[in-house]
Amino acid sequence: MSFKNQQRLTEKYKKRYQRASKSVQGFGQKLKQDTPRTKTRKLLRNLTVPLKVKKTLVFHHALTSDLKATYREAKSEKERQQFSKIVTGKIIKHYRMQRWAQASLGFSRKRWDKYSGSRLDGHKFCFERKRKATAAGEVLKTCVVDFICRDDNSRMTPGKRQTLTMHRVKMQKRLLNESMLNIHRKFLAEHQNIKISYSLFCSLRPFWVVHPSLDDRETCQCKTHENLAFMTNKLYQLKILKTSNVEELADGVCCSSKSKLCAYGDCKECKLNVPEFNRFEQSEEVQYTQWRTVVEPLPNSSGQTVNITKKTVETTTKQDLLERFQNSLHKFRRHLFNIRHQFSVCRELRQNLTSSECIIHIDFSENFTGKFGSEIQSVHFGGSHKQVTLHTGVLYVGDIDQPITFCTLSPSRRHDPAAIWKYLEPLFEYLKVSHPDIEVIHFFSDGPTTQYRQKLNFFFFSTKLFELGYQSSSWNFWEASHGKGAPDGIGGAIKRKADCLISHGNDITDAATLYQALINETSIKLFFVEATAVEASIVPENLPAVPGTMKLHQLTTVAPGTITYRDVSCLCSHTSNCSCFNAKTFSFPIDKINLDLRSASSKDLEIPQVLTVEPVDQLPVAEDGRTAVVLVQPEMQSPDNHGTEKYQNLVLIDNLDGLVGEWCVVRYEARVYPGVVCSVEDTDVEVKCMSAAGKNRFFWPSREDVCWYTADNVLFHIPEPQKVGSRHMQIHPKLWDDIEQHILRNLM
Repeated sequence: MSFKNQQRLTEKYKKRYQRASKSVQGFGQKLKQDTPRTKTRKLLRNLTVPLKVKKTLVFHHALTSDLKATYREAKSEKERQQFSKIVTGKIIKHYRMQRWAQASLGFSRKRWDKYSGSRLDGHKFCFERKRKATAAGEVLKTCVVDFICRDDNSRMTPGKRQTLTMHRVKMQKRLLNESMLNIHRKFLAEHQNIKISYSLFCSLRPFWVVHPSLDDRETCQCKTHENLAFMTNKLYQLKILKTSNVEELADGVCCSSKSKLCAYGDCKECKLNVPEFNRFEQSEEVQYTQWRTVVEPLPNSSGQTVNITKKTVETTTKQDLLERFQNSLHKFRRHLFNIRHQFSVCRELRQNLTSSECIIHIDFSENFTGKFGSEIQSVHFGGSHKQVTLHTGVLYVGDIDQPITFCTLSPSRRHDPAAIWKYLEPLFEYLKVSHPDIEVIHFFSDGPTTQYRQKLNFFFFSTKLFELGYQSSSWNFWEASHGKGAPDGIGGAIKRKADCLISHGNDITDAATLYQALINETSIKLFFVEATAVEASIVPENLPAVPGTMKLHQLTTVAPGTITYRDVSCLCSHTSNCSCFNAKTFSFPIDKINLDLRSASSKDLEIPQVLTVEPVDQLPVAEDGRTAVVLVQPEMQSPDNHGTEKYQNLVLIDNLDGLVGEWCVVRYEARVYPGVVCSVEDTDVEVKCMSAAGKNRFFWPSREDVCWYTADNVLFHIPEPQKVGSRHMQIHPKLWDDIEQHILRNLM
């Protein structure tokens, strides 16, 4: 080989070495990137393609290199975000080029997921083909959310601070009434045409519906539910029952959970059904917890007592516990049916409202206490703060999709029927102006006997609405201890807004300043009622009680002074004179009541006492010689002064409050017995009764006769029977005659 050839070969390899050394990444050096043309040449090596294809590939490589360099050289995160949003479009996802785009443009997977729209409501989907954001999916999500937010599945929190915020959306917190597993079962039972897994159902739960915690503990739990749950859990722990779900047990002993006949124990097929249970040792003693109302003496008092409800631990045998459980379960069937039926009637009524109908859901919120922006110590710890009554509600009008929220503010602290109808007057004026076509009003409320479910409210309901020009109306009561709803959230919103204004230095000390401060600060319609207007209300006296007040759940009226009441609500009652659900009619003596009201309004509110003047010759003489005139009140004429005792007409018991420890008369199979009330649960009364030994002769049996009676079988208050002989007792003869006549009139 010649020298020149060897020199040429040496230069060739030397040049190759130089080129190779430049392309190899060393320590602290960056790997040299191929140019767009080089990338294209490598792709087309050993291939013959048209010039247009070659130019397209060069353009592609040049464009991606430019985009990658621009993204890498961006000086701020904001520029990178804006650039990423531009190049992560739907077309690349459509052709499934995500990984190619990530490698070519230098994006991370996290940034791609953030801006490519592959997240839906917090759920991550890698590719578009796995995502099911269809119209049917949105319908399913709406259906699940509406079901979970129903008042029978979750309850609205009334607290002003009980809110949750996500993505700048603030919602009032709702607490689940039971576990998501039970709610999922109920959803599948009511929507048999929808198949949804438990995990997907839980994932669709809205963020403002949460499980209750210790801070969210419910202070208005249902006594019937709680006591039965205590017994059920104990029997389940003892492996006597196969489940601890009280609703499942109640449904299992009924032919149909939707039948009132079965739920009320009137069905011959399932009247005596009991749940399945395992064998056990009957005489073994167990302990379980119950809520009980007991009578206890007041400390440092002479004979005065007070009713106290407390959680007690009771000891009994397994057999006795099972019997008590079975008795409570049969009562719970009625309770559970009433809850479900009332909620279903409300939902159906709202869905089928006409343009001439409206629903008014009302409730009292806890009184608001006025505050100063800054207070001195004596004001903060003293009794200087004034309270404001908040009567909240929601108005649903047939031809309007959005409900109307309202709240009546008043310095009056009265919550009786006379005050309630004063608080409703501004709402009726608003209805007349804004919705003059309304002819039928449906009320929904809870049923406290001091407020809504009592004879005075029944009388106002059957008279005042006709004076305002309405043709018919209904008043529906939720089941006892299950009346939580939308009005509770309105009270929380009002108090939360008021506290926000106070925290900014405003003084809100009474109802007037609260009204003025909030009138332009909230979308809730506010009304104001003076305390003098409430106090000036004239109410009739000696109204007759409506039989079965504690059991009824619906009132309807189509004529002044006449009401139709039934055990549970009926949708056809306001359109026709139906007899559904044991409907009964009651009429108030309107003419006599109106005459009494007119005579009462013509007199002064303060009636002077009747006074007598002593004879002049018997009057004492003062030191200055003048005769002193002494006014003496007449003595109350006692029954003994006339030899016979005079009794007023018997009044049926229409209020179970404060009945524990009192003597009463109960009815059992057309006979009456005296007894002492031991406990009260919703519409049932536990009475320890005496046994009969002849006409108006009673004695305490050797084995206590303690039994539960429905409220309509607890008839009258009576004084304690008097002892006759060594062991017998009797009710006063004249009072006994009145009781017998009352029983005979009802039997005829």
